[in-house]
Amino acid sequence: MPPRSRKPRNDPAITALERGVLEAVKDKKHGLTDAEILAALPQEADQNKRAIAYNSLLSKGKLQLLRRALDREPLYAPAKAEVTKLAGLRLNINETALYKLIEESNNKGIWSRDLRRCLNLPKVQLEKALKDLESRKLVKTVKSVSQANKKIYMLYNIQPAPELSGGPWFNENHDYDTECIRIIYQQVTALVKDKPNLTSKEICEKLNDSGLLNEKLTNDNVEQLLGTMVYDSMIAEQKKQLSDGTTKVTYYKSTPVPTHNALTETPCGLCPVISQCRPGGEVSPENCIYIDQWLQGMDW
Repeated sequence: MPPRSRKPRNDPAITALERGVLEAVKDKKHGLTDAEILAALPQEADQNKRAIAYNSLLSKGKLQLLRRALDREPLYAPAKAEVTKLAGLRLNINETALYKLIEESNNKGIWSRDLRRCLNLPKVQLEKALKDLESRKLVKTVKSVSQANKKIYMLYNIQPAPELSGGPWFNENHDYDTECIRIIYQQVTALVKDKPNLTSKEICEKLNDSGLLNEKLTNDNVEQLLGTMVYDSMIAEQKKQLSDGTTKVTYYKSTPVPTHNALTETPCGLCPVISQCRPGGEVSPENCIYIDQWLQGMDW
């Protein structure tokens, strides 16, 4: 016996009339009037029943209300994805307004004081709504490395912008991650030693492929790091003018700067009045007792 074909299950929360309305407006992004929906319905429904169906679908986030510019006659259209999502979250009025504002702030977040100013909500109501959103893991608070006292809100699943988190150089407590920097310094030094003349892009790719970091670095991150290492003489850079007019910058392991030389071993290298020393002068090599003592102590 062939298997029975399964009929698609209808949403039990949707009535037959509501399904007819949704079918009528399907793919009609500019909306239909009540009269146009009525003409498309498979069964007759009086005005009162249609009004109940419209309001029900609007509250469930399955329908959105549009208006014509001229006669302002209401149009009914399929709800946008974000409207459906908000309806599925079952938020109250205050929570919905807060969620929308926080969502619009994206990865830069929005200050709690700005939320209160935009919505003009009493502090108690604002804090209660935010607490409910946090408890449901819809929003979260983040700290700003530049303004630690500000309470910033953003959606729960969004990573903060680098200007808030400080980027890869800061840990989860927003403290400068010296251990992470030390590891990256060692890794970069080893890279340019084994393979000199790497570009910042190549170094960035190798660092990200190393698996040492929790957060992916951007090329801007790496160029900032390399600039610091060049300044500290940990590595050196080489600039080459290309035929297309651009400049190619590569990096290699720098030669350590000697901490002493032959001059520093002589009394002259440490003499505080060497600038006044000249043959025949009041300070001169001929009458310098320090040179005499130094020469006498040399093992010839």
